[in-house]
Amino acid sequence: MPKVLSHIPAAEHPRVTLVLSTLLSNTRRVLLTPQVFTEFQVVAQNRARLSAEGLGEFLLASLPIFQSAEQYPISFADLVEFKSKTNSWRLSFVDTSVLWAATVSRLPVLTIDGPLVDHSKRLKVRALHLLHVARQA
Repeated sequence: MPKVLSHIPAAEHPRVTLVLSTLLSNTRRVLLTPQVFTEFQVVAQNRARLSAEGLGEFLLASLPIFQSAEQYPISFADLVEFKSKTNSWRLSFVDTSVLWAATVSRLPVLTIDGPLVDHSKRLKVRALHLLHVARQA
């Protein structure tokens, strides 16, 4: 398992991977923002420390997931305005875009980011922490 899941205990990797695969295959709608695509590449590149060739293979292997997802674009100006309206200044732009997409679509957030889960719940947006979902499976 690459180091992409480095902040999840190693013993949990198989369960988290299985739950995520099951959730994605049984989910009718997956929404992504352009910021998520950027974050995905950065995480794959930096945490997994993939070579250029390995990164290319990883991204190509991930392509079916991205092609099946709905894309929710948001401009930088709208993202900053949403941060202001929701007092989301401490969230990254990636997390803010995910929260925005969940708000617009009325779909839950699935993440491994505790602060995003907490902030989502404060805004009455349903949010699930992947590790907690995996432990309940």
